[in-house]
Amino acid sequence: MIRFLTQPNRFLPFASCCLLIVSLGFLGCGASEEMMEEEMMKSPEQMTIDSLKNENAKAKQQMSRLEQEKRSLNARLAELETQLAEEREMVKKMAKAEAEKPKAMPKPMLDKPEKHYDHAYGLYTQKKYDEAITTFQQLLDSGISDDLADNCHYWIAASYYQMKQYDTAIEHYMRVLEYPLANKAPDAQFMMANAYWNKGDKAKAREEFQKFVNKYPTNRNVEFAKKRIAEK
Repeated sequence: MIRFLTQPNRFLPFASCCLLIVSLGFLGCGASEEMMEEEMMKSPEQMTIDSLKNENAKAKQQMSRLEQEKRSLNARLAELETQLAEEREMVKKMAKAEAEKPKAMPKPMLDKPEKHYDHAYGLYTQKKYDEAITTFQQLLDSGISDDLADNCHYWIAASYYQMKQYDTAIEHYMRVLEYPLANKAPDAQFMMANAYWNKGDKAKAREEFQKFVNKYPTNRNVEFAKKRIAEK
């Protein structure tokens, strides 16, 4: 082989030499002598063909991977399109259902609500608590103004309080506090604390008494609230 390389006019081109070196390198240290000899005996043209075959095989493998990725992406795209179509259909159905929903009828306004309020309060003072609750609730359902609504909730709460239904009383006392200008807010806060106390939740009662003291420090009931807070 050395003689072949040193014969005149038979020098391998530079590219062929490179291919030979690469081919030999691929064989590795563990290659057999027969394989090495067979590789060295290849002509430059055969080495070029083998190299092109290797490149072609690699290109085919890469194309196969790309095709697989393309199929996966197409499947994912189809899945997303189906999901989007289902969501659009759901939105349409919800919009249709909302449009077909019957409109709420306006609340009937009571004639002279102040008169009904006085009647309901009279029922409360007569200890007819169930009737008082019903009448105050009718006022609320009629859509009365806030300056009267907060008082209705307060007396409903007071009625439940007198009947020892403290949980329901607390709910309505809390409703009173939702009105920004509720004139019954201090009393509602104080009585809500008492309701917690009477139902046995003294920790929550002390918390509500403390809120009362902080919000309304000049109220007539502050000293009583402080005593409750100090009680064990």
